[in-house]
Amino acid sequence: MCRPSDLAPRAGVMRDQIYFNDDGSMTVLFYGIKNDTDRHGFEVRIGRSECALTDPVLCLKDYIRRTNQNITESQKQPVFITLLPPFKALSAQSVGTILRQSIADAGLDESFTPRSFRPTGATAAVVGGVEPHVARSLWR
Repeated sequence: MCRPSDLAPRAGVMRDQIYFNDDGSMTVLFYGIKNDTDRHGFEVRIGRSECALTDPVLCLKDYIRRTNQNITESQKQPVFITLLPPFKALSAQSVGTILRQSIADAGLDESFTPRSFRPTGATAAVVGGVEPHVARSLWR
């Protein structure tokens, strides 16, 4: 669970902070994001989903493969970049826009917003009546 700004380049995730594990999961290292209060960094292990279309590991692996050609070795390599030249890291606003569109495309109701991905999003969903196992599967 992170904010759109945590994925954008200012404090964002770079490609060398993502590891695809042999068991099909991935590990993401976060440094300097708001939830990292002591600024030591932390890692999050994300498991695979049973649905290949929404599996975060397969989707991110494919995205990185497709966008690697647009990044040069001399650039710091952010995970999320613009798809048109000049290729550069996405802004937090762009990440939020993509999340809004993805929420709409998934057919989720209007109570889901990019803020739902914040650290308190899963808790708020459960408090709002979403079954815990559903909340876990949404934000896995």
